[in-house]
Amino acid sequence: MALWQSARSTLVEQYQYGAVGIGSAAALSWLGKVYDGPLDIPASAVLATFATAVAKDSVDGCGKYTNVFVVEADGYRRVNQSLINEIDRLYESLADDVQPSSCVNA
Repeated sequence: MALWQSARSTLVEQYQYGAVGIGSAAALSWLGKVYDGPLDIPASAVLATFATAVAKDSVDGCGKYTNVFVVEADGYRRVNQSLINEIDRLYESLADDVQPSSCVNA
């Protein structure tokens, strides 16, 4: 299993994690705090979705919809969009729940 990241018109193998685009600094910062070793494909898809949500939440104009694809020897497959949307909703709910203003009277 390997992780590939786009770099202009080429793909570069990453050995831990990677991110691209305007939100990559936010995603990489978050991944640096939470990533703890090799993951299986389902856990990697969840982590990628959360990292994307962090980037979208942190950077104005970053992203709209999240799509996750798994590339395999015989092709690729798209991760079930309803699952990705549910992870996005969970992230938003968590982010709303732990905002400093919601913790003042806790």
